[in-house]
Amino acid sequence: MKQLKISLTDDLRRHLEAVSAAAGHSLAEEIRRRLERTLVQDGSDSEMAELLAAIATFASHVKRETGHAWHRHAGSHEALCRAIGERLRRLKPEGSAVFRSGGLPDRRTVTVNTHDPVMMGHLIEMFDLHVPRERESAGRREPNQQKHRSKHDGGMNPRTPARPPSSDGTQALRRR
Repeated sequence: MKQLKISLTDDLRRHLEAVSAAAGHSLAEEIRRRLERTLVQDGSDSEMAELLAAIATFASHVKRETGHAWHRHAGSHEALCRAIGERLRRLKPEGSAVFRSGGLPDRRTVTVNTHDPVMMGHLIEMFDLHVPRERESAGRREPNQQKHRSKHDGGMNPRTPARPPSSDGTQALRRR
């Protein structure tokens, strides 16, 4: 990894130092994460960029209106989920959610065994939960599942993802 010298205003540096301290990582890591995030956002289409911006705005509104961050209070979490869900419903394209024969890529890795959009969503979320992401400052691979807890294990096991519903809408009861 190469180092880069940059100049920051005093206010910006204080703000980044406070944010990085609250998150428990270095100033360099905070800057690196923010730069990586903006590069991902720049590479997305305009609709995706608008949705990401809306979600960030919703989170700010939820915190202001409830007095709690969405990840600190169940009611705030529910409010944010509802706001995101409503926005996604407004943006839903016309037509059927069913994928026609030949309507999906041949080379799928996560959802290879299903054409059901609901199951695909569950599988994609579970895959993302368990894919390790590089944490260079820690010098080790750190899965992004550490903050997640499953409602099916009482929130005690960070490695257990929520099970997707079975085809009849009930939770799948299977041994791990």
